[in-house]
This record gives sequence, C-alpha cells and structure tokens, in this order.
Amino acid sequence: MFFDGKSHLEYVPPPPAYLEQDSDDVSELKLKVKWMPQEGVGKEWYNLEVRVSNPTTRNVYVHLELPVLIDTRQNQIAADEWGSEEFVSGLVYSGATIKTNAMFKANKIGERPLGGRVMLTYHERDTTPKTYHLSSRLKGEACYFVTYCYGRGSAEYMAMIRYRDDVMAKSFIGKAFIKCYYGVSPFVVRLAFRNQVIDRFIKRVTKYFIMRWMGK
Repeated sequence: MFFDGKSHLEYVPPPPAYLEQDSDDVSELKLKVKWMPQEGVGKEWYNLEVRVSNPTTRNVYVHLELPVLIDTRQNQIAADEWGSEEFVSGLVYSGATIKTNAMFKANKIGERPLGGRVMLTYHERDTTPKTYHLSSRLKGEACYFVTYCYGRGSAEYMAMIRYRDDVMAKSFIGKAFIKCYYGVSPFVVRLAFRNQVIDRFIKRVTKYFIMRWMGK
C-alpha cells in the first residue's frame, strides 16, 4: 500500500516547536502611549511615554524594541533611543505596569508632536521564545494656537498643556472640546499663515485664554 499503510506524518518528522508558533498569536500585554511635556528634555527631543501592562495571572519576562510611530499620513518614524536608565528588559509581574520613555529627534517630527499609531515589538522569554507586536493610538499633543503664537517650549505652551491635561481632560465637556479643537485648529493655523484677519483672530483669542488661565 501507499506509505506501507502508514500516515505521511510517520515518515516526516514534525517541525521544530518554534516553527509551530501561530503568527496570529495575540499578545496578552497591553500598551498605552502619550507625548510628555518637554520638562527636563531639550527642545531637540520629543519624549514618548510608553506603558506596558500585564493583566494576566503570570509573570512575563520581556525585552522591548524601540517603538515606531506611524503618523496620520502613514509615515513611519522610528524612535532614536530610550531615555536614560529606562526599563528596556526585565520581568513584568502579574497585574503590574511598567513605564518607560522613548526619545524621538524633533527634526524628524517637526514643530509639533504628531498623532497616529505606535507599534511596539517585544520578545517574550519562555520555553519557546516568542515575538509580539503591540499597537496603541497616539494623540497629537501640540497646542496649535499657542505654538503658533508663542512657540513650542514656551512658558505659555507648557501652561496650556498642563491645563488641558489637569483640568479640561477631566470632564466630558472638556474632552469633547479637546477633540473638536484638535480636529479644527491645524486647518485654522494653516490659513493664518496666509490671512492676516485669521492671524489676528488667533493671537487675540490665545492671548485672552493665556491671560485668564495664567494670570497674565
């Protein structure tokens, strides 16, 4: 009989365990990212905070690769280095979250931190080494009007960022306003470069809020 009546599997040895790994395996870890203020970081850098959570009941040993930003125009921008003495590899205990920071050169991103999607590849040390890819949405963090009027890294810029995160982002109405603002303001700023009426409008509105919130 064909194969002497035996299954072909009895003639062909099974593949090594590492080849049997399903490429569609889903990571159990969770990723969150956000741009951080420039405090303590030179203007030539953008600081991306990376949080990896382990919601499972087991401890996981990981090694992180530098994250990659895919911006809203589908440009792929790789981080340049980890922050000084940051977590790169080690044990993430059950129920715990590790926080680390990846640095992007400002000249690769431009005047404002971009939104989009962040991809983070990590390797899990187990009986069989495994590689996973985490993804998380990233919001652009520039305050467009303040950047236009005062520049990134100014005291006004930093104050407005803190007000957004510490006050407005704490309420439903504030979150709705932030979402609307980030949807409309880039377009308005582009017009302001070519239209003096819009330019004066942005500067007056921004100055009003700066005076109100910073006491200037």
